Amino acid sequence: MWNLSILFRFILGAAVLTAASCADHDANRGAATPGVVHDANRPATAPDVERAPRTLTISAPRAADLSTDCNVVRPQLAAPIELKRTFYDDFHDFNPERTRWTLHYERPNNPGAAHTHDFTDEQQIFTDPSYPGTADRPLGLNPFRIENDHLSIVARKIDENLLPFVYGRRYFSGLLQSHEFFSQLYGYFEASIQIPAGQGFWPGFWLVPEDGPTPPELDILEALGDHADVIYSTVHWNYKDPKGTLVCKRVIPDSATRSVIYGVLWTPEIIVYYTDRVPVLAIRTPPMPRAMYFIFDLNVGGQWPGKISDRTPAEGRMAIDWVAAYSYDRP
Repeated sequence: MWNLSILFRFILGAAVLTAASCADHDANRGAATPGVVHDANRPATAPDVERAPRTLTISAPRAADLSTDCNVVRPQLAAPIELKRTFYDDFHDFNPERTRWTLHYERPNNPGAAHTHDFTDEQQIFTDPSYPGTADRPLGLNPFRIENDHLSIVARKIDENLLPFVYGRRYFSGLLQSHEFFSQLYGYFEASIQIPAGQGFWPGFWLVPEDGPTPPELDILEALGDHADVIYSTVHWNYKDPKGTLVCKRVIPDSATRSVIYGVLWTPEIIVYYTDRVPVLAIRTPPMPRAMYFIFDLNVGGQWPGKISDRTPAEGRMAIDWVAAYSYDRP
């Protein structure tokens, strides 16, 4: 996500074509990989999916069965893995003025850049109720709402009278990151999310290193609102090398109309992407042995999704039901 929109058009021809061929902390475009299409008629809450149990069994392929590209997981070759929960937040008590989640990027040397991405031409500013922009008082732009037991990150158009104080950005939106209180090296990470549809919307759920800048970077979920059913999952381990990024993608037809559990198993040997805890795509793990933390964000516009237009809705929501992390004992 940090540099994806800059690199994407260059990488897309190589990496995506490759992919297509291939102790508990409770806190209150294009065709997809062949065969990876999920049932649009599945109920909004599958009866066999528990919210985030303290122990969880998922299945995963062996590294020996994977090529160096993006692989469709064959169920008959997947074996069970036992996991123990290390982190959970259902956001039921979330208050943006009293939260341990940080509501901007970790950029202590450039506070202005902590609230947007200049180099990707994004057209949103990440705010919270106390955010003043360049004004001398808070602008009152709160992108967070609790709705139907979900935390919604809401992207909305900014009133014309506030544009001088938000660096000319046309939308305000929200970001959550766990740098100050949770990171983990290896394990299984998931969140239940409903993403927005609409040209220009660009939701993300990703992991970045706790001890410094990217890469590595592990994007569990990215989507473009005008094709919200196409889900991109990406690993970056070398921004300077087009072979240092691998993009996998799949189709989830109802991703904008229900909550989907997006998950990733990250081990020293394999990275496996999950839809509703079913393993669907996998790669061999590149060199990235650094603990990483969560980021959720809802971007609007940019070099990858394109500029906002009259087709961009005035408002879009990324609804997060819960987020969890698990550890596992290596065999």
